[in-house]
Amino acid sequence: MKKSVLILITFLSFSFAYAQGKRFGTKITFDQGTFVSNIGVGVISPYWLTNNKISVPPLSISLEYGITKRIGLSLLAAYSASFENREVDIYTYTNTYSYITTQLRGAYHFINRDNIDLYAGLGIGYSFGSSSTNYTDKVSSIVIADPYSGQKPGGIAPTIFFGGRYYFTKQIGVFGEVGYAISYISAGLVIRLQ
Repeated sequence: MKKSVLILITFLSFSFAYAQGKRFGTKITFDQGTFVSNIGVGVISPYWLTNNKISVPPLSISLEYGITKRIGLSLLAAYSASFENREVDIYTYTNTYSYITTQLRGAYHFINRDNIDLYAGLGIGYSFGSSSTNYTDKVSSIVIADPYSGQKPGGIAPTIFFGGRYYFTKQIGVFGEVGYAISYISAGLVIRLQ
């Protein structure tokens, strides 16, 4: 079912973008030498645990350079944080988590005309994480830091993504993207610098 919905959305996006291009001409929104920055907020993060509460939503910023009128190369940096409170016996446990992802990404812009820019791509990066745990004794209100907290798990983070941009003016617009980074879905402001 999920695949069918995704295929339908993709098909409708292509159809809409193609129809817009036929109707309004072929003014290119992404071109060789163009710099484009996405500044976004994510909705669903692969790093959140089941009982966590968000302290900082997934925030991302990227800068893409147009190598050709169809191929772009970008750098992405993203951050998110969450926490969890649990009570066991006389202790309250507070676990905090933070996540940073950096990626080098390549994108193919298959529709980039009028105010629409649709793209898909692959990337590789590295994800860093940190965690800390504090115990609070409910009887004496003493806070004890866990000596094993502060672990910094991390690793290579491959990514695949699909996105679209819509420009209100020549330089300013909005974007939406699905894929695997700090968030499965992100949206925000796009700024074209050239």
